[in-house]
Amino acid sequence: MQIFVLGMHRSGTSALARTLALLGCHAGDASDFPAADEANPRGYWERRDVWRLNEDLLQALGASWDEVGHLNPDLFLSALPTADLEEFERRAREIVAGLDVTAGAGRPWVVKDPRLCLTFPLWRRVLESPVCVIIERSPLSVARSLASRDAFPLALGLALWERHLRSALAVSAGLPRLFVRYEDLIDRPRETAGRLRLELQALGVRGLAEPEEGALEAFLDPALERHPREPDVEADLLNPPQRALLDALRDDPPEEAGALSLGARDLLERHAAAGRQRAARRVEIEDLYARLAETTANAERERAAFEAGLAKAAESAKAERAAREEGERQAVLALAAEREMRERTEANARLLTEQARALQEKVAQDSAAFALEHAERLRLETALARER
Repeated sequence: MQIFVLGMHRSGTSALARTLALLGCHAGDASDFPAADEANPRGYWERRDVWRLNEDLLQALGASWDEVGHLNPDLFLSALPTADLEEFERRAREIVAGLDVTAGAGRPWVVKDPRLCLTFPLWRRVLESPVCVIIERSPLSVARSLASRDAFPLALGLALWERHLRSALAVSAGLPRLFVRYEDLIDRPRETAGRLRLELQALGVRGLAEPEEGALEAFLDPALERHPREPDVEADLLNPPQRALLDALRDDPPEEAGALSLGARDLLERHAAAGRQRAARRVEIEDLYARLAETTANAERERAAFEAGLAKAAESAKAERAAREEGERQAVLALAAEREMRERTEANARLLTEQARALQEKVAQDSAAFALEHAERLRLETALARER
């Protein structure tokens, strides 16, 4: 059996899904679910693949979980292009087939996501043996929880509660379905789980068993119910159609969903219009940020190019300075070499001058000596001549 939990956000869909898992239904591995957080300390029990498909489907319809005033549960799939609808069906069929395999033969599995109140018509097309379990919680508690988490006005929270519950009734019409009150789960967990098990077995669900002792009580902690129940205040805040819906869900759940109250319809349409305006502003802001990012990137590129130019100019100036300094050094070396050569030349000239002077003096001395010797020879020759 394929069990789908339907219920408004903050209505206890996670608590009910976990209860069904404790009764023996396959829900998935821990890695299939988002981690617990402050808004849901015991975990969401909401498969990521189911959530992603539901989100994509709503987005394709121009909606979101809280902007649904224009969606008609009976007709909204017809608004999708055929190719898109076939792709969504393929994804849903793939998830269902995977759950059938991992659950194993004869074991029921359970899926929950509050968005299923809106998107279940798609899933219904690919299911073989679905059972719907609809959970209902005090609408004032739901609205207060939404106010705390999303800062929604109470009236908007009540309108969303009505929209989701009426939609859950509409999309599950004609299928086996059961109803559970969140307050019963919290106040009498074992008794409520036992009744739920028997009712599911009566619908042909097999493979269920009693939870382990204390398991339900450990999970369904009354301390997690953070918003007080105030039925008198609630009755004053609900409009007549909403009060009638709440009474019917608690006393004798209706077969038909009934029309959305005019007050809720008007409020949801205005909320959706405001959401579209916010989305348009977000697009404008994102466009501005994109253009700012592009301008910044261009400025960065220009700055980088300028700095690269400066670096190149500095490198060129450095090279020129180095070349000039090398030229100056070579000139200094050349002048020093020239001065050294001139000094050597001058020294050699002085040496040659000294040598020439010395040679001249020696020549003069030798000439004087020769003249003396020659004069002496003449004297001797003259004297010899006289003696003869």
